[in-house]
Amino acid sequence: MMETSYDRRALVLWFRRCSEAPNCGGAPAGKAVKTTQMDFYGNIVGVGTCDIALDFLKSSHFFEVLAKSPLALLHFHFCGKCGILMEIHTGATWKISTSFPFPLCSNGFLGEYGPECFLILVVILIYNGLACIFIFLYRMEVASKHTAPTMLYKITHFQTYLLYFLLVMLSGITVFMYPVLKEQLDYKQRLEMKVGPIPTFMLCDSCVFMIYDSPIFLIWFLVAYICIALAYIILFSSGIVTYKALKVSRASAAVRKIQKNIFMSLVVSTITHLGLLFIPLATFFMLSLLVPEWSKSSIVKYTSDFMVIMIQQHGAVSAVTMFLTNNLLRRTAKQLFYTEMS
Repeated sequence: MMETSYDRRALVLWFRRCSEAPNCGGAPAGKAVKTTQMDFYGNIVGVGTCDIALDFLKSSHFFEVLAKSPLALLHFHFCGKCGILMEIHTGATWKISTSFPFPLCSNGFLGEYGPECFLILVVILIYNGLACIFIFLYRMEVASKHTAPTMLYKITHFQTYLLYFLLVMLSGITVFMYPVLKEQLDYKQRLEMKVGPIPTFMLCDSCVFMIYDSPIFLIWFLVAYICIALAYIILFSSGIVTYKALKVSRASAAVRKIQKNIFMSLVVSTITHLGLLFIPLATFFMLSLLVPEWSKSSIVKYTSDFMVIMIQQHGAVSAVTMFLTNNLLRRTAKQLFYTEMS
């Protein structure tokens, strides 16, 4: 009888490697337990969108892994849901599409709640971005654990607290922005006066326009992109601190090689992950501001369709990127799943 199962020895090898690799500061081997969890964070970006993640959580070794590294598995569980939630929301509940002149049209079973679906997307994006930031911050803490805090290290923490403050401010502005976003009819009438008649189906509640002539919406939009820019700065700063800490590590050459590969894989997969989210969103908002000039261009239709595909498939692409660039994760994944005779 043939059956697919999980190799217990490979699973133990996974944790052994994870506990050895992060010991980059020259600490005794017995003090690498905490860094086991930290290094696990670097291996989970984008994996939640893969079937491997779901199979792993349902495996017979779930409780064994939970006992060995509870915080790592908990973070794995929630980060894995980022891409899944995005896939479900953009592809099923909201089922977003774009039309001329760039409304967000809903075709899912919650299509009549367009403004609410847009705000749910914003919440998922915030959660997605914070998950990536936390991974980089944890990685930075592990790498610089046995080194003196640098000025950039302190600045990174200050930037993080500033981001938290701006997110609280953004939440407060959202409370006042929601009624403006909800009242779409007046804006659609003003838009018709500006660009001419718009298709009839866009007049329903399922199609949501960004209210660019509203001061409160523009403030919300500005604060939101300040948060995005600050998040990228935090990722860049924490990445530099981590890289410098790895360069002065007292660990062996083999451990440093593993560490650098994990770090570079984390950087590449995170850039891919966030880039496929925020580049199309930024393009969408910029083109929406240029509706009169762009709405008649045939290239806009293909651009809008491509933007939706990028957002929906960002998780799968980042997961493939992680497996292609992370040597340790790729080797361990091959050993975790195999076919045995029973």
